[in-house]
Order: sequence, then C-alpha cells, then structure tokens
Amino acid sequence: MDKALITKIELHKLSVPLKEPFIISLGPIYSADNVVVVVHTEAGIAGWENVARL
Repeated sequence: MDKALITKIELHKLSVPLKEPFIISLGPIYSADNVVVVVHTEAGIAGWENVARL
C-alpha cells in the first residue's frame, strides 16, 4: 500500500437534540454531542469518522 500524505484535518461539532431528555444522576442530557473528524490527503482522498464525546 502506498503512503498517503495528510494535508488537512477538520473537526466539526455535531449536536443532535434528543426527543426527550435522557436523565442520569448528574442531571438531564438534552442532546447527543459528537465530533466529526475529516482527514484529507494529498491525493484528494477524504475520510471521515464520527467520534462520541465522553
């Protein structure tokens, strides 16, 4: 496999509102918060992944 040179990395916050709050001991959670990571290469290829925030 050829090596790919990474030229750019993007991070995008993604907040999806829940239909109703999810209640835990620390209090209600009103949205699912995630981060979308996009990695671009010199060859014009882009890969992305959704990362759950802890």
